[in-house]
Amino acid sequence: MPSSLRFLTVRMFSLLLLLFFHLRACHSSPSMHPLCHDEESRALLQFKQSLAINESASSDPSAYPKVASWKVDGESRDCCSWDGVECERDSGHVIGLNLRSSCLYGSIDSNSSLFHLVHLKRLNLADNNFNNSEIPSEIRNLPRLFDLDLSHSSFSGQIPAEILELSKLVSIDLGLNSLKLQKPGLQHLVESLTNLEVLHLSEVNISAKVPQIMANLSSLSSLFLRDCGLQGEFPMGIFQLPNLRFLSIWHNPYLTGYLPEFQSGSQLELLLLGGTSFSGQLPESIGNLKSLKEFLVAECYFSGAIPSSLGNLTKLNSLDLSFNNFTSGTLDWLGNLTKLNLLSLTQTNSYGNIPSSIRNMAQLSVLELARNKLTGQFPSWIGNLSQLIILDLGANKLHGPIPGSIYRLQNLEFLSLSSNFFNGTMDLNLLLKFRNLVTLQLSGNLSLLNSQNATFPQPKLKLLILNGCNLGEFPSFLRYQNHLEFLYLNKNNLEGHIPKWFMDMSTMTLESLSLAGNFLTGFEQSFDILPWNKLRSLHLYSNKFQGSLPVPPQAIFEYKVRNNKFAGEIPKVFCNLASLSVLELSNNNLSGKLPPCLGNKSSTISVLNLGDNSFSGDIRETFTSGCSLRVVDFSQNKLEGKIPRSLANCTKLEILNLEQNKINDVFPSWLGILPDLRVLILRSNRLHGVIGKPRNNVVFPRVQIVDLSNNSFMGNLPLEYFRNWTAMKNVHGEHLAYMQANTSFQMSHIIMTSQYEYSMTMTNKGLCGKPLPGKCSDGEDSLPAPKEDEGSESPLEFGGKAVAIGYAAGLVIGVIIGCIMNTREYEWLVNNYLQNMPSSLRFLTVRMFSLLLLLFFHLRACHSSPSMHPLCHDEESHALLQFKQSLAINESASYDPSAYPKVASVSRDINAAIKWKQNSSNSDQSKQDIQQVKGNNTAANQRLIEANQQQLIGNNNTPHCNSFHTNSFPVQSIFFPQPKLQVLKLNGCNFGAFPSLLHDQNHLELLELEQNKLEGHIPKWFMNMSTMTLEFLSLAGNFLTGFEQSFEVLPWKKLLSLNLHSNKLHGSLPTTSPAIYEYEVSNNKFTGEILKAFCNLASLSVLELSHNNLSGKLPPCLGNKSSTILVLNLGDNSFSGDIPETFISGCSLTVVDFNQNKLEGKIPRSLANCTKLEILNLEQNKINDVFPSWLGILPDLRVLILRSNRLHGVIGKPKNNVEFPRVQIVVLSHNRFKGNLPLEYFRNWTAMKNVHSDHFLHYMYGYSMRMTNKGVVIFYEKIQDSLTAIDLSCNDFEGEIPVVLGDLKALHLLNLSNNFLSGGIPPSLSNLTQLESLDLSQNKLSGNIPVQLAQLNFLEVLNVSHNFLSGPIPQGNQFDTFDNTSFDANSGLCGKPLSGKCRDGEDSLPAPREDEGSESPLEFGWKAMVTGYAAGLVIGVLIGSIMNTREYEWLVNNYFVRLQRKGQNLKTRLHRS
Repeated sequence: MPSSLRFLTVRMFSLLLLLFFHLRACHSSPSMHPLCHDEESRALLQFKQSLAINESASSDPSAYPKVASWKVDGESRDCCSWDGVECERDSGHVIGLNLRSSCLYGSIDSNSSLFHLVHLKRLNLADNNFNNSEIPSEIRNLPRLFDLDLSHSSFSGQIPAEILELSKLVSIDLGLNSLKLQKPGLQHLVESLTNLEVLHLSEVNISAKVPQIMANLSSLSSLFLRDCGLQGEFPMGIFQLPNLRFLSIWHNPYLTGYLPEFQSGSQLELLLLGGTSFSGQLPESIGNLKSLKEFLVAECYFSGAIPSSLGNLTKLNSLDLSFNNFTSGTLDWLGNLTKLNLLSLTQTNSYGNIPSSIRNMAQLSVLELARNKLTGQFPSWIGNLSQLIILDLGANKLHGPIPGSIYRLQNLEFLSLSSNFFNGTMDLNLLLKFRNLVTLQLSGNLSLLNSQNATFPQPKLKLLILNGCNLGEFPSFLRYQNHLEFLYLNKNNLEGHIPKWFMDMSTMTLESLSLAGNFLTGFEQSFDILPWNKLRSLHLYSNKFQGSLPVPPQAIFEYKVRNNKFAGEIPKVFCNLASLSVLELSNNNLSGKLPPCLGNKSSTISVLNLGDNSFSGDIRETFTSGCSLRVVDFSQNKLEGKIPRSLANCTKLEILNLEQNKINDVFPSWLGILPDLRVLILRSNRLHGVIGKPRNNVVFPRVQIVDLSNNSFMGNLPLEYFRNWTAMKNVHGEHLAYMQANTSFQMSHIIMTSQYEYSMTMTNKGLCGKPLPGKCSDGEDSLPAPKEDEGSESPLEFGGKAVAIGYAAGLVIGVIIGCIMNTREYEWLVNNYLQNMPSSLRFLTVRMFSLLLLLFFHLRACHSSPSMHPLCHDEESHALLQFKQSLAINESASYDPSAYPKVASVSRDINAAIKWKQNSSNSDQSKQDIQQVKGNNTAANQRLIEANQQQLIGNNNTPHCNSFHTNSFPVQSIFFPQPKLQVLKLNGCNFGAFPSLLHDQNHLELLELEQNKLEGHIPKWFMNMSTMTLEFLSLAGNFLTGFEQSFEVLPWKKLLSLNLHSNKLHGSLPTTSPAIYEYEVSNNKFTGEILKAFCNLASLSVLELSHNNLSGKLPPCLGNKSSTILVLNLGDNSFSGDIPETFISGCSLTVVDFNQNKLEGKIPRSLANCTKLEILNLEQNKINDVFPSWLGILPDLRVLILRSNRLHGVIGKPKNNVEFPRVQIVVLSHNRFKGNLPLEYFRNWTAMKNVHSDHFLHYMYGYSMRMTNKGVVIFYEKIQDSLTAIDLSCNDFEGEIPVVLGDLKALHLLNLSNNFLSGGIPPSLSNLTQLESLDLSQNKLSGNIPVQLAQLNFLEVLNVSHNFLSGPIPQGNQFDTFDNTSFDANSGLCGKPLSGKCRDGEDSLPAPREDEGSESPLEFGWKAMVTGYAAGLVIGVLIGSIMNTREYEWLVNNYFVRLQRKGQNLKTRLHRS
């Protein structure tokens, strides 16, 4: 081409290029866009018109109604310009609709115009309210969809199968709706939508396994399956998907799984596994997840150590490892995690100090380290974490004062410091300046300062827990709290009436209120219904409330008011409480009949405990079908009639306790159909008849506890039932658990997790020896446990030769022993036989001879018994009968008051007499009858009644026991004429009313009617009986409530002893005659003050008023009368004020018990005048004093109990070396003592050094007390005279445990727990050979557990948990019986029973043997030989003992000589062996 033409062509081409780009730009501008298609515009408008706009339909604060801009007039008629609408540029079709958070309300059905938008690719309707619409199947009309978001929009029902036809879907979010994905299920969804990158189905009900095929979704980047009911094992391959960034499967409790080894390069940023059943260890390779920002695995089952590699995840901003099973470890690995804003390590078994590296987490808003073993003081630098919103350090071992820097955390909304060892004071007024504070939890020894006149605005608290803060009165700031939902003020010494202003607080919001464990008596303001309209849980138990039961509002779920003094009937309005699930009214003074409505409400109530009241009448037949009851306890009332058959409707029942009523019925075999019944207690009723056989083989399948004692059952023991009780056949090896009913319930913002724990009593009278208080008689000591390997070999495994050798030797020696025992020529045996034996065989023979002596005398006794005797000779039988006939029977011929005509053979059973018959066939039976009259009767359930001259006594140690068949003697009926009685004892004879024979008894001096079933009022005629003669009256252990006749003074003028204890008596104390010596009315319901008339009882020696409802101040005259009173027990009442300083010189008191009252002030120094004092118990009062060292001068003081007061200071040193010389029990726990343990006192307590201490408590008054063992308070009904105990727990003692404690060799119980003791456990404690319980838990002890402690053979309870102990746990003896809880929270301990093994060369240490090095030369086969030897010896003794004793020389000459040669060969063989 010519150059000129070429130039022109290039220029024209350039212009055309410019024109082309200009046209492209114009074509792509909005103004050039095609308009929205009319049909799509109409569809959008119709969709808008089908819904309403409601601001509450969206939860996002930034929500607004986007469809409000959709109009067809003016400039906005083009739908492509409408808010939320996206059109395709080329075609103008609507391809995107984003109406997220648009306040839309209404329904979407299959006719919705939405499905006319067939070109839609993106649809977002999240955060609206579509009124539980189902997702229409017409969703398939949108085949081009690749992004679908319908989350949080109130859709419901099954996800339609048509959604699986949307094959182009890349992202789908249907979460936070009430949807189901079951038909089709998750498997079908994953198989159909193979291109998924985002799958969010949180809170969709899937209830299926996660399919393995999901691990093939290579494009998946985000998977949210929270709270979907997932099951089975989670596919491990999903964690390793190459593009996965976000994974949330938390809150699927039945989903199991394990974490894999993570490779470097993973893109995971979010990993949420909390609330699943994932287990195993966190892999160390988790440190390779360098992009991880959120790692939340709370409430799983992960174990092992927390990997230190977590400290490499420097991008983490949220970390939650709470509530797992990690092994003990420190928190040093936190150092590099400076970007955290949430750190939650609650209950991760962490110990040590709070790491100082946390101070570098400047953005931290949540710090939760609760329920660990963290020690040290509260770090002052925490006050620099200004962004903190939540601070939870509760339930650790932190101590010391709370630094003032805490008041700088002005943004706090949640603060919990409860259950630590903090001391000092906190200024509550400064805390209340935290404007945003919603939750405050404090407890322990902190003293709270609270101004009564605070004028600053206070926070709107919702949850407040101030348990055990020693408040003394209701905090004044509560007057202004009107938003509380949860309020706990337990154990704060609150007393008197609940003030009126308190009842006006938070009336519209309060849902849970607990004032338990105080001394409250009532309400200052009267009301018909408690004013808190939303109250769901009310805890008023363990106070002193009186009057009628307070009526809760309709919303109540849990109502617990046990251990108070409420009286009257159950109000009828309780029948209308539709939500009531737990009704706990036990141990009050309630009466009347049971409301029938309680049975009608059984479909909602799960726990119904009305025990220990005075309810009467029948139990109504009103338990309905669908009954939900799990616990029914009507024990210790006066209920009658039959057990209601409608209880069979309660198919969830686990515990049924009807003990100690008057139920008259047969055995309730029909209860056997209840599948979950575990406890059946019907003790002490009037049940009768034969138990018989079950109707089928599945009755009572889960029963574990059956108590039918003290009834009138008869016949054979229920063999077939024993066969059916399968739950008693399986030994459960799992961790210790307690029977409890789940009583959790939902509050407005939280779920209240609650378990109703059950308690009961059981009888075990025949046992003796440790750990019970009762000692065994001589020769009946507690038996050691057999070693595990004893008797493990089969007898058939013994060597035959050894058995034969032993048998032969034993037979020869046994014959000789048996023959010469009658002649007592033991010296001949020793000189002629034993001295020629080898020493080893002689040793065995002497040991066996000792055992055979016992056997011989047993055989002699059996040989002389009637059943073993040869028949009586006829001539001797005739001689005895002739002798009987030659004499007459005359009562005046004998002067012994217990005399009776033995030849008449009168039975001692009240229902029978055995005649001595002149019959040759019965001549041997007569001998048996004579033995019976002599007192050798072995009939199991006979009652002893003696009718001699002027005495009638009837006793039964187990009242009204069952009459199962035993080998009893034949009896015939006999009747006694009614005499003029002076002494009458009818204890435990099951009387339901006062015996009518007493009407005419006017000469009685002693009357005992204990442990019958007397009830109601003592009749008027009884008060007129024997008024001039009665000196001793006991009506103890009945159900008496009062006196039919009113009186000023009891009418019996000579009364010396009045025993009314353990009844239901109420009203004022009865006044007696001036002659009274012993006044015992404990365990009743007497009220009011101690009457002034008691001051004039000149002879009063025992005053027992404990366990009543008495109140007022202690009369000063009681101290003035201390020269005559021996026992003064006023415990467990409501006495208040100071203890008067009136104990005079010459005080004779031996027992002073003022425990569990509200006494204040100091311990009166005048008690030092009571030089005979043996027991002083002032526990659980409000005494504010120092240690009463001046009591050390009392020469006979044995028991000193000052637990749970306000005692304080350092105990110090005694002034001399003879203070408390005879003290055996010292209980100073739950006070505020500090300093070192009282070393010098330990040296002085000489009575604790002698194992065989002299006996005490010999007077008639039997003392009882409580002691704490491993956190459990144990009630000692009687104190063993040698019991020795020290309890200094729950104080502020520090320093080391003194070595001299090992000198107190008589100690049975030692409790030093919950202090700040440091150093090691002294090996000298192994000298405490009588020790049964040792508790050193919750201290700062370090080092090894001394191996010598394994020598403590009586040690039943050991607790060294929550210390810093290390090394192997000793093994052997009692240490083999302790479980994990004895050693928990000691990170360095290893070996059994802990899961952590010791390192090589550091195995658990065996207990040192006492007999090491004492091997016998006969150990070659001693088991086999001794077995044979014993058998031969026994048979030989039998042969020898039955031979004619005059012919033993013939035996020696004709038999032993031959055996002597064989014996010589035997000795030679033994020697060679």
